[in-house]
Amino acid sequence: MLKCYIAGKITGLNYEECLIKFEIAEKMLIQLGYEPVNPMKFIPRNIDYFEAMRKCIKILMDCDVICMLDDYRESDGASLELTIANKLDFKILIQEREAKKTNFVISTN
Repeated sequence: MLKCYIAGKITGLNYEECLIKFEIAEKMLIQLGYEPVNPMKFIPRNIDYFEAMRKCIKILMDCDVICMLDDYRESDGASLELTIANKLDFKILIQEREAKKTNFVISTN
């Protein structure tokens, strides 16, 4: 089973909402046959941004696929993770919110 790192905006958002957002993606990835890697489960809540990114990049390195949440373009950290994944030839999944629906569609980029 391929390990899929979840990347999305966290900084500046409500922590509890981020937990939910990442958990939703985690459940969808399981349904698609991936082993999700949710960085929210590994990074302490009040950690410094730069230390968090160092930890996230280490976690990303153990994965095969990256799933970009629909708000990744608003995140410097997620954009960095995507750049690394691209350079290392990861499979890339992009999560897109369908108009007027609460579910998500994950498509390959």
